[in-house]
Amino acid sequence: MRQLRVVGVSTDGKHLSLAPSLRAEPTHKVAIDDTLRAALRGDVVGPGAPVESALSPREIQARLRAGETPEALAKAAGVPVSRIQRYSGPVESERARVVDQARSTRMTRARNGLSAVPLGLAVDAALATTAGVRFDTIDWTARRRGDGGWVVTLTWAGRGGTRHADWLWVSSAKTLTPLDSAASRMGHVAPLEGAPPPPRRRSVSAKKAPAKKAPARRATAKKATKKATAKKTIAKKAAKKPAKKAAPARR
Repeated sequence: MRQLRVVGVSTDGKHLSLAPSLRAEPTHKVAIDDTLRAALRGDVVGPGAPVESALSPREIQARLRAGETPEALAKAAGVPVSRIQRYSGPVESERARVVDQARSTRMTRARNGLSAVPLGLAVDAALATTAGVRFDTIDWTARRRGDGGWVVTLTWAGRGGTRHADWLWVSSAKTLTPLDSAASRMGHVAPLEGAPPPPRRRSVSAKKAPAKKAPARRATAKKATKKATAKKTIAKKAAKKPAKKAAPARR
C-alpha cells in the first residue's frame, strides 16, 4: 500500500491535500467528513462505517468507577481503547478525589474509638516502620460498589509479595470503616495516654430541672416576704396605740 502524507488543507477547509512526501506536490485529496473525524477519534477500526459500542456511555462510566480497566471495557464494548479513554479521564479524577477524602478522615475502631490522626498519616507512619516495604510500589485506588459506597484500597510490595488493605468510605456520612485486619491495624493511631477525655454533654433532663423548680422557690420567697411585711405592720400599729391609764385604787 502506497504511503501518503498530509501536506496541506484546501482553501475552503473541506479537503486534505496528500503527497508522497512533505516536499512533493499534492497528488491526492481526502474529504474532511464525519468518517475521517471518527477515524481520528479511533471509532473506525477498519473499512466500513464507524463502530457502534455495545455499551452506553453511562454503563462505561459506571464500570470504570467499579474498577474495570479501559482495555477490558473496550473488548466488552467492541470498540477501540481510545474510545473508552475519553470517559476514563473524568472517572479517574473522581476516584482520586475519593482517595483524598478518605485519607483526610479519621478512622473509628469498635474498641479503640476514633483515631488520633487521619488515615493518610496513620498509614504513612505504619509503612515507614514496616520492614521490607518497597515505597515505589505504594499505590492508592478506589472503586465504587453497587450500593454507592467506595472501597479505598492500598497496595504495596514487601516481604512475601504484594499486600493490600481495604477501607469502606461512605461520602454521604463521612464514615471510614476497615474491611480487613491490615486496614484496621494500619489505619488507627491510639490517642496519647493522659489526654483529657472529650467533655460530656449535659442531659436534656438536667438542663430542664432548674426551670421546673424555679416557680416553687419563687412562691416560697414571696410567701415569706408577705409574712414579714405583715409582722412589721402589726408592730407599727401597736407602737402608735396610747397606753391605758391605770384605774384609781379603792379606799
